[in-house]
Amino acid sequence: MLKPLKGHLMRIFGVGETEYRPFLGPGLQEDRYCSNDTKRSRQISFIKSENIDYFNNVIGAKPSYHIFHRSLVTERVQLNVLVGRTFYVGKVHPYCHELYEPCRSLQEKFKAPNLVNRLTLEGEICCEILADGQIYVGDDLFRF
Repeated sequence: MLKPLKGHLMRIFGVGETEYRPFLGPGLQEDRYCSNDTKRSRQISFIKSENIDYFNNVIGAKPSYHIFHRSLVTERVQLNVLVGRTFYVGKVHPYCHELYEPCRSLQEKFKAPNLVNRLTLEGEICCEILADGQIYVGDDLFRF
């Protein structure tokens, strides 16, 4: 039985607020890592908008969400509970392999000491796409 996760998909990078983005076997179409040799466990990534907001608060600036280089941004979704599980967003069925570590380059670029340590193991995940399809901004996430 599917269980709804509180929250929804907030952003898909490279498309408008209401448009959909098709998924392919190698990952999110037009994503920087989309290719036939992409590791299956890294085909798509998610980050909580709350992590980005925390980062922005720490550095005292507000860079765009796309600077985090994650495929999809969620809002009010506890992503950590998805590790080791298959879930659904729109018509796409990802399997979450692991938590994703924040990019050290952001810490260095914004001169925010220990930022990576503060964000590690919290709200960023890497997934394999088990079934492709379409998703839309505003889609809810479900898990088994």
